[in-house]
Amino acid sequence: MMTKNKIIHRCNSCGAIEVQKITPKQRAWHVVKLILICLMITTSIFGTIGIYSFLTSGDLKDGNSLVNMGEYYAGIVNIRADLTSQATSEMINFANSTELGCSNQECKAKNLWSQLIIDFKYDNSTRADVNPIKTFSRKQGDCKQMSFLYKTFLKTEGISSRITCDNSHCWVLVNADNKTFIGDITKQRWQEVKA
Repeated sequence: MMTKNKIIHRCNSCGAIEVQKITPKQRAWHVVKLILICLMITTSIFGTIGIYSFLTSGDLKDGNSLVNMGEYYAGIVNIRADLTSQATSEMINFANSTELGCSNQECKAKNLWSQLIIDFKYDNSTRADVNPIKTFSRKQGDCKQMSFLYKTFLKTEGISSRITCDNSHCWVLVNADNKTFIGDITKQRWQEVKA
C-alpha cells in the first residue's frame, strides 16, 4: 500500500520522525516512472528472445537466406521502384540490344544483368538519388541505384522482378520462366534460388 507521506528523517535516539507530504503530481510521476521501467524490462526480454530465436533458427545457414532478409524494407523499396520505373527511348534501345539471340525471359534477364556489369561502374558516392534515368546517364551507381535501374529494364521487357535489401545491400529477385534468380549487379552475382 502506497503511503501519502515520504519519511525524510527518523531519529534513532528519540524516535522522532520528519515527513514530507507527497503531492499528487509527485505520485503521478512515480507511477509513470514505474510503468516506463516495466516497459523497458519487457521490451528487453522480448528483444533478447527474438534475437536468440533468429540466431538459433538456422535462417543464416544456406545461400538462400539472402532472399529472406530485409523483406519489410524491400516492400517499401519496390513500391518506390514501381513509381519511378520509367525508361527513355535510349534505355529501351539499350535493353533491346542485349536480347539478341534470346528466346526466353531468363536469357533476356541474364543478358541485361551481364551488360549492366560490363557498361556500368559501382560508385557509392551518390546514394540519395535512385532515379533510373539519372543512373543510366551517369553509367554508375551504388547497389540500390543499380537495382532500380535493372528493375526498370526488366519491366520494359515484361519480366517480373522485385528489389530485395538487407541492412547494407540491395539486389534484384528476377522471376523468369517459372524460376527465381538473384540478379546482383554490384556483386556480380547471378544465381537461381532453389525452393
